[in-house]
Amino acid sequence: MNARNVFGKGFKSPMTLRNQYVWEEILKNAHSYILQLKCEGKSILQHRRKTFAVGFLINIMSYKNLALDLLHKENEPFSYFLPYKTSQDHVEITFSCIRSAGGWNNNPSALQFRWCIRKMLFRNSVSSSKNANCQELGEDTDNCQMSRGIFTLTHEKGTSFNEKVIDDEAIDEVISSFSYLNDNTFSHYQKNILYYIAGNAAKKFLDKFPCTFCEDLILNQDIFHKDHNYSLSPITDYLNFTNFKSRGKLKFVSTFIFDIILFSETCYQTYSAKMKDHNFKKEIVLKVQRHFISKIRNLKPEHPIIDTYSLESHEMKIIKFISSYYCTLRVYTQCKQMTQNNHGSKSALRHKLTKLILFNHV
Repeated sequence: MNARNVFGKGFKSPMTLRNQYVWEEILKNAHSYILQLKCEGKSILQHRRKTFAVGFLINIMSYKNLALDLLHKENEPFSYFLPYKTSQDHVEITFSCIRSAGGWNNNPSALQFRWCIRKMLFRNSVSSSKNANCQELGEDTDNCQMSRGIFTLTHEKGTSFNEKVIDDEAIDEVISSFSYLNDNTFSHYQKNILYYIAGNAAKKFLDKFPCTFCEDLILNQDIFHKDHNYSLSPITDYLNFTNFKSRGKLKFVSTFIFDIILFSETCYQTYSAKMKDHNFKKEIVLKVQRHFISKIRNLKPEHPIIDTYSLESHEMKIIKFISSYYCTLRVYTQCKQMTQNNHGSKSALRHKLTKLILFNHV
């Protein structure tokens, strides 16, 4: 019943006329086995826990009759039948995509639903949440391609990064004038918030690239290995907020990671002011990498070379990931604020109430 690939083998093979004797025998044996099941001295079909047994029996008869009807059609009969195509996983994946597009709002308005469907038709892939009540389609499902959009969008070939006319030296002068390590650049409140975000970025990196040496380089081990972090007096000013919120789970990052976040914020403010109509995330990441590449040798503790096949060191991977993650977070936050301002209070009300909105009739 879970056959999804025309090239499947064994129990995963498609239902065809050539192997009809095989799947008919399997379904017959399963049918007889379920009828013989007993619970508390009575037949499973007479017991109060008969739901699964009745469901299997219905599916066995349904798939058998459906396969025979499709394979013996008078006009254009099917050469094979895949039972998984009748599964509700496809509907679950679609509903999961609709919910995720609206900030996991299970009660979208008509306009939100319209634009969500449009995005699903045009974008390149459709994938559900990992917490959704469905099974993700594998890459080997040749006959169930959901990785292509219904419509094909073509864009004019733009100029490459090297061909764009950008006054890079002027940008460098503006960035260097900020003196990002100076206390006058960021306020006490800003540095506490940036350190809190740095801990989240470090956690994302360690979850995606688990490495013992990278963990020693990213985290502040003097704080991280102590018990009861929430009662630990802060060492520096920018640990106040993280130390107040932590209950033993938040990450306390090293100065190296915090400097990357500070410099990324400086670059973001500069580039967003100078190039609002330009996709500047890639340029910010390159700028941060160029700035910290000379400081990798002075990092303590030193990271040994453990991947001889990789062309990129772990230090550069850390810099690239942390900077890219922070820029993505900043762009999403700014776009979310602009969207809320454009939609007004009603959209924010639907997103905030989610469940109660069903009773407010908004």
